[in-house]
Amino acid sequence: MWRRATLKQHAKLFLKQHYWTAFAVCLVAIILGASSQSIQVVEKITPETGESISQATEWFSTGSGTLFDMITAPFRMLTRGILGLLTIGVGLFFVALRLVVGNNLRVGRARYFNHAIAGDNRFDYLFSTFKRGEWAELTFKLFYLDVVIFLWSLLLVIPGIIKTYQYKFVPFILAENPKYSIKQAMALSTSMTDNDKMNLFVLDLSFLGWYFLGSLLFGIGGMFVEPYVKATEATLYRLKEVRPDIRGE
Repeated sequence: MWRRATLKQHAKLFLKQHYWTAFAVCLVAIILGASSQSIQVVEKITPETGESISQATEWFSTGSGTLFDMITAPFRMLTRGILGLLTIGVGLFFVALRLVVGNNLRVGRARYFNHAIAGDNRFDYLFSTFKRGEWAELTFKLFYLDVVIFLWSLLLVIPGIIKTYQYKFVPFILAENPKYSIKQAMALSTSMTDNDKMNLFVLDLSFLGWYFLGSLLFGIGGMFVEPYVKATEATLYRLKEVRPDIRGE
């Protein structure tokens, strides 16, 4: 049996020595797209800028009279076209960020924690998939995983949640075995989480109090909790790697 308290205790011992490196890894990963929080951070940083642009374009596009409309019509059409293209460009940028950078940093972050809890606390593991030329394959592998989970989520919320926990260890598995096919990694994660998905769900719920406290810090305090969560997950993965049949309680 694995116990939540024991996993968290090991994570805390690790973080006592390496918290700030672990925090830097998680922060950079979030900002560069390894989590949807990156978009939330941008929205929190630039609301006033977006509002100002919106007000200016609204005034410019509506005009103030017939003559003004006739004179400025071509410019207003051009402005709307440019803003439309800009919106599409920003959307495509975040999609590319999520697919390439974000997915590889998910594996890089898992690789960092895999090694760090074993004593090799090097920040550069975060970008190791790019340095080792693994990034292209891993991009498509994790994209496939995301599509599978998304399609299950279309059925109902519950199947999507189940699949999320079923494939929870895929980034950790690919971090150690980048040559595995995505189906191999998914199959191994399935065996590691078999009959244990509810315990994994409860483990995640046990961090809600910390995330709530973190949310009081201007909505960004959750990032300070992330190293604790990832260190706990990595500790459990290491345990499951040796004993894939072990269950929580």
